[in-house]
Amino acid sequence: MEHFTLPEILTAFGFGQDILIQSKNFPAMNFLGVNLYQPDTELFRQCLYIAEGDQIPPPLLSGYYGCILASPSPDAVCGPYASETVIWPEKVSATVLLNRIQNLFLSQTSQAHMAHMLMSSLSLCSSIKSIILQAAAIMQNAIILLDPAYQLIAMEGLGCDVNDIFWQDCLLNGRLSDENVLLIKNTGMMKDLEQASSVTLWQNANHFNDIPRLAQKIYSQNGAYLGTIAVLQCLHAFSSDDYFLLDALVETLSHILEHYETLTDCQKLDSALLKSLMEASDTQLPQSLAERKAELEKNNFFQAGFISLSNDPSLARLGQYLQASLLAEQTHILSTLGQKQVILLFCYENVKESHNMYSWLHKKLTPLGADIGLSYIFSSLDDFHRQVKLAMNAFSIGVNHATDSCLHIYSHLTLLPLFDTLSKPTLEKYVKDSPPAILWRGHHTELYRTLQCFVWHHGSYVDTAQELFIHKNTLLYRLSKIQTLTGIDYGSPEDLLAAAYAFQVLEYLHASKS
Repeated sequence: MEHFTLPEILTAFGFGQDILIQSKNFPAMNFLGVNLYQPDTELFRQCLYIAEGDQIPPPLLSGYYGCILASPSPDAVCGPYASETVIWPEKVSATVLLNRIQNLFLSQTSQAHMAHMLMSSLSLCSSIKSIILQAAAIMQNAIILLDPAYQLIAMEGLGCDVNDIFWQDCLLNGRLSDENVLLIKNTGMMKDLEQASSVTLWQNANHFNDIPRLAQKIYSQNGAYLGTIAVLQCLHAFSSDDYFLLDALVETLSHILEHYETLTDCQKLDSALLKSLMEASDTQLPQSLAERKAELEKNNFFQAGFISLSNDPSLARLGQYLQASLLAEQTHILSTLGQKQVILLFCYENVKESHNMYSWLHKKLTPLGADIGLSYIFSSLDDFHRQVKLAMNAFSIGVNHATDSCLHIYSHLTLLPLFDTLSKPTLEKYVKDSPPAILWRGHHTELYRTLQCFVWHHGSYVDTAQELFIHKNTLLYRLSKIQTLTGIDYGSPEDLLAAAYAFQVLEYLHASKS
């Protein structure tokens, strides 16, 4: 229940507590509401009453033990007052004073509601990264969480392009660089945080691209420093509610981060499991890994992913990025990081989830110029080592043939090596009158992409519409237009298969010319 003491009310409006010497009864009273004082009416305990100074008759009803705030007036100041009465320290009408204090109660009610919504959402989250995701969604701004060594724990930008040097640093490197750590210290930011007992607002156009941010250090109950969290104003302007919500979030994280080592141990367990599965050994797994394997295999489908980390420094840093940023955003990705490669395991509750993952990976990896190879979808982790090899093959084929997408899915690329054994005139003749070629020659780029997506989704209208972010009626219109232009029969498996082959040939020929 929302409540205020009189000292809290005075503090909220910027007044000191020196006037409280007028009474010894009210300072500890928790007021649950506020109302206008009316003579000859019953006074309720824990209700703060507002009155004009000349309206208060002495004495007040005994047994009230509350307080009446009186708006000052020449007559009231000199008049006799009961011990429960306090004169408000500025000249203002009782009605105006009532409205101001009512707004204070309403603000707390709103904040309490938002905090309850935040806590309810956070209680359903299973990891720090999901907590940050939920908090960002509720606060509608970007959030980043760093450990005491400035290593990234989790971040969420809600799809917003955050133009901030610290954000981009963590996005690419998984931590703040030494240069940016020094910048933070030189600007006095960390000193401000250390001295602050609550949320701190930072805004410095010279260093932060004029992006305001709310920040707070996180401590354990025994005072140990656990990390720093910042909310960046990217989507909507900060309000007083954001200060309140960040305090609530910090309180939640302080309990969780005390056990952060346990969480990192879980990541280490997943990495150890993937390494063991990659060895394809007949040796029985240790109990902890066997239990984790059994847990993952419950109602899950899998797909292996492979990323090569070349000698290029920018790509070498990608490994850290995947470990810190990608994993911070997706709860159903496991990974193990080597010096020259990243091995990923994607977990899906159903096969359709893979298409959402493809869209997400494309969005995340394309700006980095990174490629990923993906295996078939499989159901048993005993097959993981073989699927990793297929993901590696898909990566190699996709990169060598310079396909348009950064995603190289093995099932989509199996024919490309065979094309190397055929002459280009032969391949061109094969696809000349195919529906994809007709659309390509006619510069129907949108229709070309629509048919390609439809074929890859095995003729599923729902999945195709979802991936293209269009309404089903729009998809039906496009498919009708494609059928008119090309004569394709969507009810014929042979036509769809031929179109799939044609897309691969066209992609191969296009890459050969570049």
